[in-house]
Amino acid sequence: VHCVGSILLKAAHLTSLDEWRRTLALNLDSAFYGLKAAVAPMQAQGAGSIVLLRSVAAGTGLASHEAIAAAKGGVEGLVRAAARRAGARLRRRR
Repeated sequence: VHCVGSILLKAAHLTSLDEWRRTLALNLDSAFYGLKAAVAPMQAQGAGSIVLLRSVAAGTGLASHEAIAAAKGGVEGLVRAAARRAGARLRRRR
């Protein structure tokens, strides 16, 4: 389960490049690293689940949440693409 969160309440034009990169690294890069580490063991055992959470800011476009919306929107795209690729080869255990 990837449940990382940060908040940067700042409009994009007021956000420094360092703030932007830090927000993406904390939220999106960490999701990528977790996914990357989890896939090989799941494929070896033929089953597993990965849960990556996103923010409502990614889906609704909250004002002054541009960096977090971009990061969590990226998380959503990452998990959807990975599920399409790996989902057919893995089954879910309950």
